[in-house]
Amino acid sequence: MKSKCIGLLLSLSLSNGNTFSQLYNPQYIQHQILPYKGETYSIVDMSRKDGRVKVKYFAAKDNDGSSVKKRYLEWSKNKNIILYTSGTYMTSCDANLAKPDGLCIDGGKLVNQNLSTHDGLVIVQASGGIVTSNLKEGNLTVKLSNAQDKTLNLKNSFDRIEFYKWAESNEATVFQTHLLYFKNEIKVANNSSQTKAKRRLMVVGKDEDGILHHYIVYLFSENSLKAATEKIVEFVKVRRDIDDIVFIINLDTGCQDVYEVWNSKGMKLNDHEYKGQSSIDNAANLLVYYFE
Repeated sequence: MKSKCIGLLLSLSLSNGNTFSQLYNPQYIQHQILPYKGETYSIVDMSRKDGRVKVKYFAAKDNDGSSVKKRYLEWSKNKNIILYTSGTYMTSCDANLAKPDGLCIDGGKLVNQNLSTHDGLVIVQASGGIVTSNLKEGNLTVKLSNAQDKTLNLKNSFDRIEFYKWAESNEATVFQTHLLYFKNEIKVANNSSQTKAKRRLMVVGKDEDGILHHYIVYLFSENSLKAATEKIVEFVKVRRDIDDIVFIINLDTGCQDVYEVWNSKGMKLNDHEYKGQSSIDNAANLLVYYFE
């Protein structure tokens, strides 16, 4: 009789969505749809406290021709997925032909060696962390195998070769994109493109306790890149109390507007503010957040 009671309690716990069925600890991740000054924002707030929230980036098809979707499905079988989103821009709207636009390295393997005009260089570490450098400053610092720091200017061909070697030995994943905010200032030029579109940005900042957070903020109305950046900076400062913004980068909502979000019980959020307009079938690259 006792074993039956235990089994019943376990079944009820699972059906009620308590800790037995949670894919991740919701204390680390919050989802909100918030109005602010006539706009509607969806935000996924992920605390990097304790390193439980991690990032994985699929930069391109595998060498054997496996699509980004197939790579993701194989890798994610035993992972607790928080969300995935399209990452950087691609050279074609056909995912079968596309390469990431700009310098790109996938797990230490060089995918595209050509620098684009985008200032943001994003490094997704094998450990699940992420850092960004401003290529205009030419002062990317990496740690060599002898534990010495080396400062590189990737617009210098010799430094780029050094960086390729570093990325290979550290199994780093790298891509370029628009760097929108860095070192406490907006980096989008006043004469930047006035094209209006839905905008999804990655915001990285520290809360009042100094804990690093990653935010995926989706502004569903159509704005220029500069206007969207200005609005989202104000939004996270006022509605999330984040004054210390480390950086903001743009995520593609054009040809491969891929975006899906899961709650802690493993159910997809169906609000349109948490969904892209494209299927994962169209993903030429994919940025994935997961929980360990």
